[in-house]
This record gives sequence, C-alpha cells and structure tokens, in this order.
Amino acid sequence: MSLNEMSLFDVVKKQVQFKVNSYNGIFLSLIILQIFGLFVASLGESSMSEPGYGRAVSTTYYGNGFLIGVTAMWVFISVLLMTTKAYKEDDFTFISTRWSRLLSNMSFTVILAALGTVTTYLLTHVLKVYLVFNDEKIIEVNTFSFFDLLTSLFLLFLFLFFLGLFGYTVGSIFQRNKVAAFLVSALFIFIGSITIEANGEYVNSLIYFFSKETSVLLLVIKFGIVNSLLFFVTWMVTNNEEVRV
Repeated sequence: MSLNEMSLFDVVKKQVQFKVNSYNGIFLSLIILQIFGLFVASLGESSMSEPGYGRAVSTTYYGNGFLIGVTAMWVFISVLLMTTKAYKEDDFTFISTRWSRLLSNMSFTVILAALGTVTTYLLTHVLKVYLVFNDEKIIEVNTFSFFDLLTSLFLLFLFLFFLGLFGYTVGSIFQRNKVAAFLVSALFIFIGSITIEANGEYVNSLIYFFSKETSVLLLVIKFGIVNSLLFFVTWMVTNNEEVRV
C-alpha cells in the first residue's frame, strides 16, 4: 500500500480513531482528576461570617476555578506525553508522514480540549445539585444569557487548546533538544513572573494578556495568533523527524 492509495484525510482520520480507542488511560485520568476537583470545589473557595442581633450569617463562595485548573493541567500533561517516544511509536502503526502525524495529534488535542470544556461545564451543574441536596441556599452571583454561556465555553475551549498546543510544542522541542526546551520553558516562566499594574492591582503578565481583555473578538484574535505561532514552531521542530512507511 502506498500513500497515493490513501488521502491525507483518511490517514489522519485513522490515526485519530486509533488514539481515541487506545489512549484509555488519558480519559481515565480525567475522570479521576475531575472527581477530585469536584470534591475540592464542594468545600468552597472562600467563606465569611457576619454576626449580628443574636445570630450569625455564614456565606460560602463556590466556583469552578479549581475544576478548570485540574482540567487545564490534564490537557497540558496529556498532550505533552504524546510527544514522548512511546506514543510516537503508535503512529508508526499506520502509513504516515510528518504532516499527517502532526495533524492527527492536533486533532486529538482539539478533542481533549472539547471534552475538558464540556465535562467542566457539566460538573459545575453537578456541584449546584449537590449543594441543593446539601440544604445550601444558593445565590448565583454571575448569571449568563445563552449567548454569554456559549461564548464562555468557546473561550474555555480556546484556553485549553492553547495549553495543549503549548505542551506539545515544549514536548517536541524537548525530544529534539533538551537544553532548548529548558530555555523555552524558562522564558515563559520569566514572562509569567512579570507583573503589570492594572487599576491599582498587580497582575501576572500572561494572565493580564488573556483574562483582562474586555473584547471577546480581540481575545479570540490573541488566542489565534499565539496558537498559530505555537503550531508553526511545532511544525518547524518536527519537520526533520524521521518518518516510517
């Protein structure tokens, strides 16, 4: 069989299907991490008590920040592991090129980011149900319209995909040159350690670059530019890797 007998789409499709069916450990780890994240989120992010007139009012704030955090960590580590030699050997099961391998890995990263987005959203509602059955009086501080909900989910997806793509880029560089990967990671850590004063508060520069953007369109453009740069770097790094047919 030669590459001429199979289109690029067919090759990428078969590789993605293989990853989805074979990488059970990745999906199992998401379940374990999100159960842990749900438990931590049920404890509340912060609380306060206001005494007065013989009674005290205790307020506990709940959120999905920790759930998003563990999901982001899962996406980053899972995609990072895909660059290791053991995972690369799986791609040699198929007739493949560097380009088809990269596209299949990026497609799988999209699946992980989408899965992380959906499960985080669903578990947020599981948390609400748990609090209701726990006799908690819930007051929602932030309410969203349907369009705002879709926008927030889309932005969460872009954020998770960015972390996955960053993990793949760092992992690819590490496989080629460990010193270069260390320097790239150190550069991002250095940039992230820089703080910016905004409205009287000091904010991490990377967080400010993304989270403090008030325009959804500009935020999408920022993610698009950064992800495109990461994809280009990854392609340049993996372009000289060996390929088997």
